[in-house]
Amino acid sequence: MISLIQSPEDTSMARISYLSHTRCLEILKGFCSCKSRRVARKPDKPVILYGAGNLGKLAKGYFNHLGIPVLMILDRQNKLYQNDPYWKKVNILHPDDCPVNFRKSCLTCVCIVTAPYLEIKSHLTSIGFKDVIHFYDITESYKDLHPLNNGWLSGPLSSVDLEMISYVFERLEDDISRAHYLQFLAWRVDRKEISFDWAPINPQNRYFIDEVARIIKDNEVFLDGGACHGKVLNDFINLTNGRFAKIFAVEPDPGNLRELEANIPILYRNKVEILPFVLGEEESYRHFWGGFGQTSRLDEACGEKVKVVSIDTLGLNPSYVKLHLEGNELSSLIGAKKTLVSHRPIIAATVYHNHSGIWKTQKWLMDNLQNYRFFMRLHCWCGTGAVIYAVPKERILNGSSY
Repeated sequence: MISLIQSPEDTSMARISYLSHTRCLEILKGFCSCKSRRVARKPDKPVILYGAGNLGKLAKGYFNHLGIPVLMILDRQNKLYQNDPYWKKVNILHPDDCPVNFRKSCLTCVCIVTAPYLEIKSHLTSIGFKDVIHFYDITESYKDLHPLNNGWLSGPLSSVDLEMISYVFERLEDDISRAHYLQFLAWRVDRKEISFDWAPINPQNRYFIDEVARIIKDNEVFLDGGACHGKVLNDFINLTNGRFAKIFAVEPDPGNLRELEANIPILYRNKVEILPFVLGEEESYRHFWGGFGQTSRLDEACGEKVKVVSIDTLGLNPSYVKLHLEGNELSSLIGAKKTLVSHRPIIAATVYHNHSGIWKTQKWLMDNLQNYRFFMRLHCWCGTGAVIYAVPKERILNGSSY
């Protein structure tokens, strides 16, 4: 028996204790009957940032770029950041220490995706914060000035959307995948948060979920598409204890490249090849909006024209392909079809940067990769950190049992 308990709108999460494929679709159709919300917001009052972690730092840089002053930074674990070089000379307050008049008069932007947003908003509202939104709602208003825009909504789902989403649901490997896919869709369609006690979000294992980590072997060839500063690359090195054959680190942004080169361990530099390319469907020249760290991306309206190459033209032999390309994942997968079919790598591709992640990226993988198993995982809240994993069945059968 399945129970769905809807909490008051925008104050808490809907909690589901058990899941079935049929119930997933019933719940999703319920969201589809709601009118999509307009979430874009420009600050019309002084700004407070709530959250001093990685997203808080990104948000502070974002507002600096736009020339929007930030009045103060709040964090419940404010003492943890006292020695953080990024926040040098910045007094980070506990929210209980925020003056009451600021709670009432300022726009408080939540910069956290490692915990449920609506619970955070409910708590802040309960202690007197009057105007609370998520930081990503701000980014939707300045897409012409900064490439970061993870706050999109899908809009109403068509009958075709529902049919294709059903197609994806049916081909996902396990209940956790269906739970996380539904959770992702609930937020993107109607800003509803759903949690599953038996399918928790794990921010720590992105790209190396148990189903992948347990079958990683010696002599892997890792293609890190969107290597940025090298965090995932180093996670892979640590997972394999350095016993890998090769890493191809693809990163086009010049600033990121400098950080990447500095972050590759000296011991393994002879096994890491940096490829300064923009990945896409085919060779072409397109506008790349660079200089924005992890949020740099292709954008036809901004940036300089750069050469785009396909993975197929690179002639690589990957056994694991990770793609985090700020919305260009589907195009790059299409441009990698021959490589994927020929070498049958494990694949991990982010799907939360644009509407292709609703079903198009997942369906392309399912239609073009034979004898694969597909897993969907959320690694963050607010519809972010969503990754589709494709694992060849022979790797699973030859690895540890499930």
